[in-house]
Amino acid sequence: MFEITKPLEEKVKLLKTMFDDLALLMIGKEIGDEYCKGFNEQGYDANYKRFNSNQVVANIATKISDKQLIELSIKHSNKLQNYRSFLGYFYTYFADKKQLKIGNVWDLIESKLEEIYKKYGKVAYGVLKACYEVYFVQSRRWDNYLFIQSIASEIGGKRWRKALTEMEMVGIIDRHKGDVRIPEELIPLVERTLENWEKRPMPPTEKPIKVDKHEALQKLVEAYPDLIFGEKMILSTRMAIACSKEINQKFVDVAKSVGAELYQIGISTKRL
Repeated sequence: MFEITKPLEEKVKLLKTMFDDLALLMIGKEIGDEYCKGFNEQGYDANYKRFNSNQVVANIATKISDKQLIELSIKHSNKLQNYRSFLGYFYTYFADKKQLKIGNVWDLIESKLEEIYKKYGKVAYGVLKACYEVYFVQSRRWDNYLFIQSIASEIGGKRWRKALTEMEMVGIIDRHKGDVRIPEELIPLVERTLENWEKRPMPPTEKPIKVDKHEALQKLVEAYPDLIFGEKMILSTRMAIACSKEINQKFVDVAKSVGAELYQIGISTKRL
């Protein structure tokens, strides 16, 4: 059932995303937390006992205001982690920019999910439902891809992989090898989305447009005349193109752009 996470709980998750444990210990000392002051820079007390990272982050989250949180993110920008963004209801952290914002971008995410839903219908619902059931309800955090495949294909049919990829592009799920993950801060949004979809009649699934692949590729190459291709090109579902060594490095970004467009018309994971 859809329920917004409490601000303090979300702030704890945010801090763990933004900073590593030692950086949080340093911040705790800086704001005068008595527990944090009992440990050295390496994280040990006089008896060589390691600090409790969960207690540190909980203490910090309780003590600092949103204004102080923004100030700390600016002051310690060199300590910010950039491997994962945080898209919560109360807080948003853009990892690539190392930028913190009070508030959310859920309206944007929901609008993109709605586009996927209109495009795939029952398939989209099946994919999101499967990810939620397996990852959150069943608590299968690792090697869960086949479990998701079983549920998603049963509900949505053959096109579930394309819907899964587009949801990954939106940021509602993360995927790494055999692991599919829903960011913890987005669980309430997933629940709200599923509830809304379940109340509405399922839209018909759009039929994929048949495109001559070589003709489409030729048109895209003509649209990017400066792009130098090697003898072989592989397009993956993550829209990254691996070209042969002959490709000039300065055109890699353009190649990725072409790959994205090819993916949108259904050319993916194919050797051309």
